[in-house]
Amino acid sequence: MPVLGVTSKIEYAVGSSYVALAGVKTLALPSISVTSIDTSHLGLTSYQKTMMPGMITNAAISVSLEFSESAFTTLHGMLRDMVDWRITCPADEPAVVTFSGFITKIDTPFAPDEEVMISLEITPSGDVSIA
Repeated sequence: MPVLGVTSKIEYAVGSSYVALAGVKTLALPSISVTSIDTSHLGLTSYQKTMMPGMITNAAISVSLEFSESAFTTLHGMLRDMVDWRITCPADEPAVVTFSGFITKIDTPFAPDEEVMISLEITPSGDVSIA
């Protein structure tokens, strides 16, 4: 049976508690990649490149939510601030992902006959923990 994202949510820390972003339409966990470091040298008898794992990169996540003045004002006020974020996965798979990160993009296009949305990009800094 497929897992539906109905109960998933993203929250940001305010003091010692978390506040959920209202009206979330789409949400994704950070994409995780590992760089490759070339360790080759001319002393290798096989003459084949050798590699080792490098740094872990947690890519920016995209969130889209329904436009409201209060949501836009809150998010705009968080620009350039390092904030603790928490993503709760759907109830069928109740993992919780936490990380520190900052908003790198807010986009709010207005199109006739379409729902007005806020598109948000959050870039994690450091460890992304999953519990």
